[in-house]
Amino acid sequence: MPTDPPEARDGGPDTREIFSRYGGILSRNTAIYAIAMCSVFPFSLLQLAVFTRFLEPAEYGELALLMFFSGLSTMIMNLVTLQGALIVTYGHSGDDGGDDGMGDGGGDMGAVDEGLGTQQLVKDRQLALTTGVWIMVAVMVVVTVPVFVFATPIAGFLIHDPEGGSLVQLAQVSAIAGSFFRFMHNLLRMERRPWWYVVAAVMRPPLVVGLAVYFVVTAHEGVRGAVLGTALGTAISVLLCMVVARKNFRWGFSRHYVRRILVGGAPASVMHISMWLMHNADTFFLSRYSPNSQVGLYRLASRLASIPSYFVSAYTTAYPPLERTALSAATYEREGGSTHVKRYIFTYFILCCLSLVVIMSITADLLVLIAAPSYRDASKLIPILAVSFTMYGFFSIILRFSSIKHSRFWRITSSIMGVALLAAFSPLLIPPLGAYGAALAVICSMGCVLGLLLFLAARSSDPFVPQWGRVGRGFLASVVSWAVGTQLAAAAESINPWLHPLLGLVGLILLPVGLVVSGAVPYYHVPVLRDIVWAALPHPSRRHHVVARVPRLPARRRAVLEAIVRENKPPAQVAAEEHITLDEVYVRLSRAVRQVAEQEAPEELDGQIGDYLLLRVNESTAAQDAMVLRLKEAGMDTYALHHIESAFDELRRAPRRAWRNGQIHEGAPVAM
Repeated sequence: MPTDPPEARDGGPDTREIFSRYGGILSRNTAIYAIAMCSVFPFSLLQLAVFTRFLEPAEYGELALLMFFSGLSTMIMNLVTLQGALIVTYGHSGDDGGDDGMGDGGGDMGAVDEGLGTQQLVKDRQLALTTGVWIMVAVMVVVTVPVFVFATPIAGFLIHDPEGGSLVQLAQVSAIAGSFFRFMHNLLRMERRPWWYVVAAVMRPPLVVGLAVYFVVTAHEGVRGAVLGTALGTAISVLLCMVVARKNFRWGFSRHYVRRILVGGAPASVMHISMWLMHNADTFFLSRYSPNSQVGLYRLASRLASIPSYFVSAYTTAYPPLERTALSAATYEREGGSTHVKRYIFTYFILCCLSLVVIMSITADLLVLIAAPSYRDASKLIPILAVSFTMYGFFSIILRFSSIKHSRFWRITSSIMGVALLAAFSPLLIPPLGAYGAALAVICSMGCVLGLLLFLAARSSDPFVPQWGRVGRGFLASVVSWAVGTQLAAAAESINPWLHPLLGLVGLILLPVGLVVSGAVPYYHVPVLRDIVWAALPHPSRRHHVVARVPRLPARRRAVLEAIVRENKPPAQVAAEEHITLDEVYVRLSRAVRQVAEQEAPEELDGQIGDYLLLRVNESTAAQDAMVLRLKEAGMDTYALHHIESAFDELRRAPRRAWRNGQIHEGAPVAM
């Protein structure tokens, strides 16, 4: 039987509405980030199709090891500075999404570092971010000089080729470009500019792949061309991010901020490098016990099986900024606390991951056709690698959702423990099992870490216990779907070749049906899930309804609203033109937007609400989040505040022609 409370089962209007809106925004933001991350995949497929036809498996394995080295160097050069600069500027750095530094997809889903370092915000965020960049440049010099000096022995150890020193040097150049990109790209995310985040992410893959393919195919540069194309494509992407984020920096350097950045980012650095190694060290360990040709097949399977990682990365990227908003606060208040809501989210996250693994398993033979015939054996590795990719997301989400005592200690300890276990399992499993052993070592090490974290979460002050009954039913439904779409389909192929794809399709259809029939997705959740999907879609009519209410505003309120939203005038100028005080500008703005949004609020809070709305125009998200907390403590209904800010954002996005000639025209009647 489902364990959901009666209010969720009954689906009261308030419960259903707030869950739908919250889930819709979370789903939409996750979809936006997933689009950005999945934009890599088509180009990654093109890259795989070309590289596997111009590079032998041993050469492709060599390229994989150079990617590992470049990604490791990228992480080292971003350590402390990236997390530290974001923490002291925004109060947290979120889930550091990013990739492996070589631009071929997959990504390294960063670990949660909220609560690490200082939470006190700096006064001059532009100078703080600029100082963080200067610190990063200094680290780059310290790391790059010895790499260039000792490139020959590094090549001999890494790729078993002492003559490949120039390849190591080129990989380091690519790492420098990757470090800058990760810094600038994460800045766009923390500024809650998801579409620019998407643009930067979508622009990078074609640049990287196009240049890499050119150097490999046309210039006949082989592995060198692949690395060179990655470096140049990433560098061009960095320039785009710098142009978009230029207002977040100003020329200067502060020794005071140096200390704060280092102190803020140091605790997170150990965990981030450990998590990166857990994501990528399996390739390195495999190279110690297997030839480069096996490493090449493993790398190909990893790239093809990386689709679940895009979903995991998108979710862990979208959730942290939303967690501090008025909507999240309202959802937690209405539903009896954050733990109750997070249990639902965690359950559906697991169900989505199980579904992705089943889909990857059924389509593995089809996916591997993109590569040259010599790489066909990689299809057998795709299902187990898909499982390993999903497990990384559980690590981040359990840490974020639980209230483990001494969380900073356990965050760092568990990440180090994961790397140590991977290093211990690899020599035990890789020699007898080869590439299977490398993937299994990841699963075993992550399984031990997740078990420890779930044990601690269940015994914390606010126990977090997943809905194991629904998870178990979802697992059984997934196993049935997997068995029909893979095992039964393969056995039936000997009878009729057409039965294989037909049963594969049947397995895919059985998946959603089985989730509902088994109770993993209760039938009374289906309408709410439908509402969430609907809420996640863009609806131009919403803006039309908001804009249509503006002509009904009193003249004084409308004048202030138009001056700030349509003319983009600063509040001080509006106050001077309207011959009122600055506080009165805030009050009139608040009351105008509240009337448009049809929301009530204590009149004594109108000044603070107006101030908050203006923060959404000019200030960082950290300042906005702090104001939400102050308004909540002052008695503001956070769900009403969410409706107010949503209406204000819709008005800001309305085109100027709507104010001139459309729904909001100058001749519209106004109420006095």
